[in-house]
Amino acid sequence: MNKYSSESLRSDVGFSIDDSFGDMEMEAVLAEVRASDENQAFNVGIGGSVYRGAETYGKRIYFGACDKNIYCLALDGKEVWKFSTGDVVCEPAVHNGVVYVGSFDTCVYALNADNGGPMWKFSTDGKVGSKPLFHKGKIYFGSEDGNIYAVNENGGLVWKCNTQGPIFCDIFAHGDRLIIGSGDGCVYCFTPDGELVWKFSTGNSKLVGSAVVHKGTIFVPSTDHSLYALTLDGKLRWRLETGGSLSTMRPGVCEDMIYFGSRDNTIYAVDTEGKLIWKYKTSSMIINSPVVYNDIAYVGSCDYNVYALRARTGELVWKFPTKASVIARALIVNDVIYIGSWDCNLYAITTDGQFLWKFHTALSYTAPVDVKYAHGKSRFELVWRPDMETGKGKAKEEMDVKDYGSFSGSYMKKEEGGYVGSGKRSYIKKRDF
Repeated sequence: MNKYSSESLRSDVGFSIDDSFGDMEMEAVLAEVRASDENQAFNVGIGGSVYRGAETYGKRIYFGACDKNIYCLALDGKEVWKFSTGDVVCEPAVHNGVVYVGSFDTCVYALNADNGGPMWKFSTDGKVGSKPLFHKGKIYFGSEDGNIYAVNENGGLVWKCNTQGPIFCDIFAHGDRLIIGSGDGCVYCFTPDGELVWKFSTGNSKLVGSAVVHKGTIFVPSTDHSLYALTLDGKLRWRLETGGSLSTMRPGVCEDMIYFGSRDNTIYAVDTEGKLIWKYKTSSMIINSPVVYNDIAYVGSCDYNVYALRARTGELVWKFPTKASVIARALIVNDVIYIGSWDCNLYAITTDGQFLWKFHTALSYTAPVDVKYAHGKSRFELVWRPDMETGKGKAKEEMDVKDYGSFSGSYMKKEEGGYVGSGKRSYIKKRDF
């Protein structure tokens, strides 16, 4: 995992931001409760969160996690196999018995869908957070290094084209056109052979997300707070601004409606002309986009809940609680919702909100602190574990968490002469459990 500076500490949502990869959030710290009659003790670990969507192929579910593994599960939630990479694993794509998946270790992997056996890997010069796209015999994906790559089915480079910003969004194929957003504030359109057809600039250097084409219009979100509607030849039709940075996952679409989330805590539904039809406010940010299935829009929130809203009106049908932020996009197959949470679980829920099962991922390693709850008080105590410290002695810190639902981030151990060692911390109020 990348090191985080103390400035990245966040207390409003419960996660840290990896500033080296644009605006993308990733989990740094998790806490598992160990209950007893007299107190609550927590083991703090790194990784394990599920922050991107799952994919299905045959009777299997495939997904990546921050514990550096890609998992293959049966439809009953039992593990079939897992494959470990060198860093956070992103959303996979499966085609013709092969799983294609990117990792923050800078590689894209091709794995046998039946047994997880490695077939090849392709290295880039940056983290790969883009979901690979299999299209007309080639695999396309973007990288933090700013390049769009096309490789053949044997993992050989066919072509690459550079943008001026990091790419972690997904490529969308529309006929003989490939459409992708970049961290340089632009939307690019390429032919499958790598020829640039057009480029649309938002006029700033904000991160542009994953596009979708619906009814002859390209809809693409941006962290400049706006949803853009473009013609198929890259001209602006309209722009709708919200009160926060938009989810960079591709918007949901259904009939004449477009659905997307924003960091202003709101889920939006607009028509294809940009007119607001409805919006629904949650108690925290929306970092994914709704998926519409049988006239219901399903979406997760950083307030730890999965929401089901009527697609036409935004009326709440139900919400399902998890133990942490839900920023993964839902996968819905045969009336079952598969969705990951930062509580290290992939959940299977019926479309009427009933729990079926959950699969718990691993932790990459244990952070060098122990966290104990002071019984009868709204305080937690961090104790540097001597077996894992990088300096001499012990460091102890306390924090009043009365006003926090959750708190996680990075810290530095302070000793005479400066800071020695680093780690992650997480506070979670006792009542949350």
